[in-house]
This record gives sequence, structure tokens and C-alpha cells, in this order.
Amino acid sequence: MRYCVLIFCAAAALAQTVPPEQAIRTLLDAGSYREAEPKVRALLADSETRNGKESAEVALALDLLVETLTMPGGTMNPDIRGLAARVIALREKLNGPESRELADTLNAAASLYWSRREPVPSLPLAQRAVTIYESSLKGIPNYEREYANTLQSLASAQRENDDFKASRDNFAKAFALYEKSGNAEIREAGTCLNNLASMQANLMDFAGATESYARALVIEEKTLGPEHPYVGFTMNNMGALLARQGKFAEAVPLLTRSLKLTEKRFGPDAPRTGTALVQLANVLAHVGKYDEAWPLFVRAKDIYSRSPGENTLTFAGFMAAYSQAYAVAGKSTEAIEAAARAETIVRDYYATAMRGLPEREALLHAAARANTNRANGLNVLLSLAATRGSAGGGTAMDQLIRSRANVFDEMAARHRASDDTGDPAFEALAAALGQARQGLAALVVRGKGSASTEAYAAELRQAGLEKDEAERKLAAHSARFRVLLAESRIGLADVSAALPQGSVLVSFVRYVHSEYLWNVPALNPGEVPAWSYLAFVLHPGEANPSVVPLGSSKEIGELVRAVREKVAEEANNPGLAPKRSERLYRDAAARLRQKIWDPLIPFVKGAPRVFIVADGELNLANFAALPEGANEYLIETGPMIHYLSTERDLLAPAPAGPQSEGLLAIGNPAFDRRPEALAATLRGGANCSAFQDMRFDRLPASAREVADVAAQWKVSGSGEVLALTGASASKEAFRLQAGHKRVLHLASHGFFLDSGCRPEGATASNPLLLSGIVLAGANASRANGILTAEEIAGMNLDGVDWAVLSACDTALGQYLPGEGVFGLRRAFQQAGARTVIMSLWPADDAVTRAWMHVLYQGRFAGHLDTAKSVQQASLSLLRARRKAGDSTHPLYWGGFIATGAWK
Repeated sequence: MRYCVLIFCAAAALAQTVPPEQAIRTLLDAGSYREAEPKVRALLADSETRNGKESAEVALALDLLVETLTMPGGTMNPDIRGLAARVIALREKLNGPESRELADTLNAAASLYWSRREPVPSLPLAQRAVTIYESSLKGIPNYEREYANTLQSLASAQRENDDFKASRDNFAKAFALYEKSGNAEIREAGTCLNNLASMQANLMDFAGATESYARALVIEEKTLGPEHPYVGFTMNNMGALLARQGKFAEAVPLLTRSLKLTEKRFGPDAPRTGTALVQLANVLAHVGKYDEAWPLFVRAKDIYSRSPGENTLTFAGFMAAYSQAYAVAGKSTEAIEAAARAETIVRDYYATAMRGLPEREALLHAAARANTNRANGLNVLLSLAATRGSAGGGTAMDQLIRSRANVFDEMAARHRASDDTGDPAFEALAAALGQARQGLAALVVRGKGSASTEAYAAELRQAGLEKDEAERKLAAHSARFRVLLAESRIGLADVSAALPQGSVLVSFVRYVHSEYLWNVPALNPGEVPAWSYLAFVLHPGEANPSVVPLGSSKEIGELVRAVREKVAEEANNPGLAPKRSERLYRDAAARLRQKIWDPLIPFVKGAPRVFIVADGELNLANFAALPEGANEYLIETGPMIHYLSTERDLLAPAPAGPQSEGLLAIGNPAFDRRPEALAATLRGGANCSAFQDMRFDRLPASAREVADVAAQWKVSGSGEVLALTGASASKEAFRLQAGHKRVLHLASHGFFLDSGCRPEGATASNPLLLSGIVLAGANASRANGILTAEEIAGMNLDGVDWAVLSACDTALGQYLPGEGVFGLRRAFQQAGARTVIMSLWPADDAVTRAWMHVLYQGRFAGHLDTAKSVQQASLSLLRARRKAGDSTHPLYWGGFIATGAWK
């Protein structure tokens, strides 16, 4: 007995010699955050009393407290934000702005923000920490390992900001540093691989993700032991990856063990336990084990409703999973309620978050939602609507209308807020953003020149960061005095009431379809969902639209591409074999019509006007040019068609204040001074090997087009005309004059740089840099002669009624799910133009001139609305060719469409 007592006393004495911070570190390494928190707070209070509030001991305690509070599922409050700001300021004062200690504190603060679902502030903190390591700390001991840790923090912030590609690249870079420094088997390396795998999965690299997860699990079990919660987290991630691929039965044992490890470490009511419960419950439901799944869902719902609350992304994720399980089990009404709740929470969250974000970062969030990498209730709603038809479409269409193009709405509202402010500080910030936009655009169109690829990439990265920072400051400032968006206020009821009598709205949507049954369990609950299309057809005053499933997105995309290929073939060899070319087009387009139009005929029959909201690949199709019967086209036999960017375009308000007057017409710019410059007949810049090496040929016919448009404008008495050609058709002249005109007419080369024709360093994160209009001097100076969509988006065009883009392929751009096509159409509408008239394929000079003549005559002499003017212009050319016995291939009459306001 005495021996035992002596051992106990010795152990107690030894425990007393362990420094408090070391004991706390042991708890944190074990994941025991709740047990650690009171000890850290006690340490902080003691340090403040003993050493003063600005001592090194207090800084250490604050660092530990920040780390202790970094637990997923928590929510931020002013006290926690103040804590992060306090420790950063103290570290900078004690250790200096370039110190390792400050970098580590910045990393911890970044983690605190993103772990508590406030990812926006985390990114600049993590980026600053990386900059300190890269610029000032290369000589410290264990540099590569410490730098890798810092890169992990940045990658985590990028992950929470939905920049999955950048996050993946930085996690991969960090792991390479661990390997290089001989630290590939340490705990941090295992965590890095786990995170890398998650990003690979988000980017659809399932094979790479599987390999990374497996390797991470080996490292974590070796370094932490098989019962550590981090091992459970990795198993949870592996199970989720298997479930995403439809391998639900394989996922069950992994998720079951993960739940046991998580519950053992964090307790039955912890948010982490709730996450594990949801993952396992959802998989059990998908293998038909509903009796086992529902109790787990009930437990998880109780956890989430108490902490972190019912209006968080965590709870939205739970509701999205809940809705999927309900739908699989045949509990359709409950599934709709849960899915609508999830979609509403996520939409409201991002609507708030976007107010402090530059557009590039906001679009990353939108893409993550649309691609199901974040909580998404819309796919369940759409899948159930496809199952039930008209009786189930109301809620789904309402949520679709509210969730489309939210980033566009925010950017447009931000733009409008800048018009009437009169605030010198805001004007200075707006000017700074304008300069940053121009600088980035100039860098992209200039190319790398004699600089190395690495140096040019660094320039692009820095210019992009400067533009993002300028936009972030402007957004934060404008939020103080602008009228905030009434997010999601426009829904199905508003759109239905705004539909003109006699018209029909057709809303297409591309979504992930699951084969649910209505109020009956799914026949194959483990089937992998597939990208598909459906259409909603809405008549004025209806509360429930008709729902028309259209089938596979892959098949429809291939049909659209086949039609566009036939147009391109005729454009490359015009008139070479007219009858054969027209027949091939009609055959390809007939197959497309059978998929996307014929199923709608029973629902639109008899309507004189159809509004179309396209999605995905359908943005590149001209419905009016689909063939009908043996020789005709839909434009001749069907309703008048007008395109809307979103359903909300039907409620677009009239321009505020006095409307601008006059016409700005630009044509035949002097791209250079070469007398031998060739004349072009097609107004495009495609087929390039490198954008910087392209030469733009003059367009003399476009000068005649400008003269013709100007003459019609004068005859109609619509106001003054400013016609600019040659050297006067410059970028600077457009920027000075465009905002003061009612109509903008641009007859020049247009371009969209697809994946095979992009400047080095231009990425999907800057889609508006990849399209534009070519103006005077472009062959001599890209920066001075090319007007990118990015620059147009930053202009004030609120008084513009029409933006007529008389060039090749001006309707093209990069499609971003949930937001539409990013190119010239987006840029002009974001800048304020009410309607954009643009081309879906190459624009022949003679055809374009004739089409524009009829367009302006109908609108400004005949006083037709926009939709009717566009229809008459195309019909006029088609009928003339038919009467003359010429080919009626749509290349020669059907290239232009209008989107936006229809009146």
C-alpha cells in the first residue's frame, strides 16, 4: 500500500512540473478542445495579471485560445473576432511585421475564421502569412516543413472560399515540401493528404482522391493511433467519396467506424458527431436501410438545431442530406420541405457573404453550389418535379428563379449603388477598381512578351490580387449607404404575374437528376445521379408550371455541338455545296429539335410569343433556326421567340431618371497603319495559335454598315448620331461616349478565347478577360486597342437601351453553372445595358449589313418592340433568299439573337 501511495505522489509531483501550455498542447493534439478551453482562459487571465496585457506570455496564451476555439460547427461573434484582431496586433508589435511568430498567428486566425463558417476574412490573413514565409523566413530552421504548414493554412482558406483548384495546387505543393524535407510521414503530412484528396474529389478526380485518402489513413494510423478522431475524419471522407460514386455498401463500414471514433472523442452531442451521423444515415437510406437511418437523422437534427443553429451552412448541409434520404425513401412531401429549406439557407448565406467579396470569389461559391460541392437542395426539388410533372413544379421553379444568377444581381446592384453616391471616398475606391481592372486586362491581352513564363504568371497573380482587393474595399464601403438587395424577393408568383397575356415562359435548367418516385421508395436507391435537362413551361397567372423532362445533358450537349459544327463548316466554305450543306444542317438540327422543342409543343401551342431562359449548352442554340417540316424553320411556323438571361428579366424596371438619347456607331476601326492589310469578310478572331500573335484584318463593309445605321437613325428622328470609323474608332472614344447614348452599335472583330486559344496565365477565375471587342490600334498595341468584357463590366451604361454587337460569336463565353454565360453579353448587362443583340456564330459582312438595316428600320421607323424587330430582321433575309432560290442555311439569316428586356 505504501509503495502505491508513493508512486501516486510522485506522479502528482511530476504533473505539477509540466508547464500549463504544454498540458494544453497535449489536449489540443488529442482533439479535446472543450476540455482545453477553460484551462487556456485561466492561463490567459493569469498571464495578464502576472506579466501585463501586452506581454509575450499573453501573446502565447492568446495563440492557444485562438487554436482552442478553432472547431468546426461553431459560430463567430464580436468577442471572437476581437480576440483574433487583438492577438494579430500584439504579435506584430512584439515580434515585427515579418516575423515567424506573426505568420503563425495569422495562420491560426485564418483557421479560426474558416472553421466557424466565416471564410471571407480568412483568405487575406493566410495569404499574408505565406508572403512572410516567402519573403523573409527562408533561412529559418525547418523552413520547408514550416512553409508547408503555412501553405496548408492558405489552401484551407481557399477551400472554404470554394477556390478548389487553387486549394488543390497548394495542398499538393505543401505535401511535396513535406516529402522534400523528409517529413512525409508526420501527422501534418497526413492531414495535408486528406485535404488534398477532398479537393481532388471536388474536382472529379476520384482516382487521385482515393489514392490520397488511402495514403493519409496509413500515416494517421501510424502517427496518431487507430483510435484517434483524425483517423475517423479520414474514414468519413473516404466513405463520402465512395457514396458519391454510388458505392454505398462499401461506404457503410467506414462511416460506421468513423461515427464511433468521433462520438468517443467529442461526445454524443458535438457538431462533429452530427456530421458523422448525417453521413452514415444518408448512406444507410441509399441502401434501403431506412429503419436504421431515421434514428440517426433525428439525433443529428437535434444536435444541429441547438448548436450551431438552424440558419447555418452546417444545418443546410444536414437538411440537404435529409431531403435526399426522404426522397429515396418515398417521403416526397417531407423531401420537398427539407430541400427548400436547405436551398433557402444556403442562398441567404451567400447573398450576405457576397457583399464583401470581389466577383471572382463570389463566382467560386456559386459554382461550388451548382456543382453539388456545397449544400444544394435544388437538385432534389428538380428531380421530384421531373417525377411528378405539373403537380410538383411550383416549389422547384420558385426556388430556381430565386437562385439563378445571384452573383449577377449582387454585382449589378453594386454597380447601381455607385451612380448616385456623391461620396468622395466611394468615388476614389471606384476609380482604384477601374484602374486595377484596366491594368489586369492590359496584362492579359499584352501577353508575356520577353518575360519568362514564371515572371509573367507572377505578374498576373499580383494584378489579380490587386483587383480583388480593390473590389473588396469598394463592396465593403458601398454596403454602408446603398439600398441592400431584397435577396430572393422575386419568385414564381412575381414572374407569373409579369408574363404578358398570350405569352409563355420556357425555363430550361441543367441539373443533377436522381431517379426518385413520388411517395414510393426508389427502385434503385444507390443509382448514381446524372446531369440532365428539364424545362418549366409557365403561362400567365399560373401557380404551377408544366414540367417537361428532356433527358441527358451529355446527349443534348452533343446535339448542340453537332449543329454548331454544321454552321462552322458552311462559314469556312460558304456556297461551296449549298444544298448539301443545308441538308446536313437540317438533319443535325432536326435531331436537336426532337429533344428540346418537340416535347414542349403541347404546352406552348397557340402562344404567339415564347420567352426562353436557356441554361448550359442551350445558351448556344438558336431555337428560331430549328427546322420545321420539309423546308421551313421554326421562325416561319412557330411563335416569336425572345431570350431572357433570367426569369427576373420580365420584371426589369424602366431606366431610372431621364433616358439617354442618341446613337454611338463604331465600325471599320484602323487596327494598324499597314496599307497592305487585307479586308476580312468574317468578323471574328478565332482559329488562333496564340492570341498575342493574331493580326486583325480591316472590315471596310462595316463602315458602310455604320453609315447605313446612322442614316436610318437620322430619318427616324431618334436623336443625334456619333459615327466613328478608322483611327477614331478607338477604345478611349468608346469609353468616353458609350455611357451617354441610348444605342451602342459595334461593328468590328469580336473574340472569345476558348481552351485552345488563351493567353498564358488567363484562367477560368477571370472569364470576362477571355472575350472582347477589337478597336483601333489593336495590331500595334493590344492594351490600347482591345476592349475586354472585364473592362466593359466596370463601365456605367445604365442609359443604354440596346447594345448591338455586330461581330462574330459575340454571344459566346464561358458557361458557369447557376450564373450563365460569361462574355460580352454578361459584361454589357452588368454595366447596365437593358438589351444585348449578339451573334451565335460567324457574321458575314454582307449578311450582317442587310440584317442590321431591317432591324433598325423595324425598331426606330416602324416602332416595333425589340423581340419583333429581331424576328422581322431574320425573316426578311430568309424570305429574300428563299424567293431568290438561294440556300436558306441559317448562317445567312439566323446568327443574331437578343437577350434582356423585350419591349
